[in-house]
Amino acid sequence: MKNFNLLLIFIILLSFGSCRSDSETPAEITIDNTIKTGKLTGKVMSQNGTKPIGGASVFTFDEKYKIYYTTSDADGNFTLEAPAGNQTIHIQTGDGSNFRTQIAATVKNNETVNLNADQTKLNQVAKIAYVKGTYDKLKTLSRL
Repeated sequence: MKNFNLLLIFIILLSFGSCRSDSETPAEITIDNTIKTGKLTGKVMSQNGTKPIGGASVFTFDEKYKIYYTTSDADGNFTLEAPAGNQTIHIQTGDGSNFRTQIAATVKNNETVNLNADQTKLNQVAKIAYVKGTYDKLKTLSRL
């Protein structure tokens, strides 16, 4: 009997909840969330322009700081889908502390813009030194 009473109360509450007038129904809202985008293509090259750089990060941000990114393939080629308009394109390896480049590009809606090799050269921004020398023979350490 107790189960029957609970079932009856549930049915009554369900029927009250489903009885709405048309004025209580929320209006259908449609928001156009489509972002106009285009593509940038290019080839990431070393600073002297002789060697393609694979695995470089290529990215930009929209006005709401959403990131659009890709990486270059083994031959340095990349295709980046980015929001239409004037964009700052960042190209870097690793965290960008040693090698990075920033370029301004205009992305056109539903079009592909090819960046030339002068624009996509990866600049060295850190001072890196190479010291030629001999190595220690660590295997000959004596025990204490």
